[in-house]
Amino acid sequence: MIDDGLRRTFVPKSEIAEVPQEQPQLAGEHFRISQPRNNSPTRINSVGTVEKVEPFDEFGRRIVRLNMPHGPQDLVQAITDITPQWTKLQALDYDWEASIATSSIPRETLHAILTRAIDNNSVEDRLRLVRLYLDSERYNDAVVELEEIRSDFPTVAGDRFERQADAIRQLAARNILA
Repeated sequence: MIDDGLRRTFVPKSEIAEVPQEQPQLAGEHFRISQPRNNSPTRINSVGTVEKVEPFDEFGRRIVRLNMPHGPQDLVQAITDITPQWTKLQALDYDWEASIATSSIPRETLHAILTRAIDNNSVEDRLRLVRLYLDSERYNDAVVELEEIRSDFPTVAGDRFERQADAIRQLAARNILA
């Protein structure tokens, strides 16, 4: 099985030439989001149909209504990890994990969640956001963040950030053309 955090791909043993001994490291920026989780979550034995999914709030939490064997049940699902490709979700009171594509989270929501997870007064932490957006191919988001950094830290930014923003705009244009 190949697990990239978002998908699991199963390969027959006869098609495997060699299994690496080391686990690959996560590519790109990785943000852990602290969530108040129940120490002994209830196990979910079966998940029925999803009746309703609310949008994430600025803390990275949302309500999911599942049709369970004993009737509809609302669960609080929270973001616990964000990478350029996938975002890990965990139910706070239940033993239930899932992943979604980071690209499926709107910029405003993702930005609100990430700015709670970093030191907004640190240029390096803010540049980590830019790198996450770049690795996610969210070029416009990266440019917006660079411009905000330049505005918030005018003595540090200088012309370097303007040149980087121009280079990112060029990446975005090439991506559209491709």
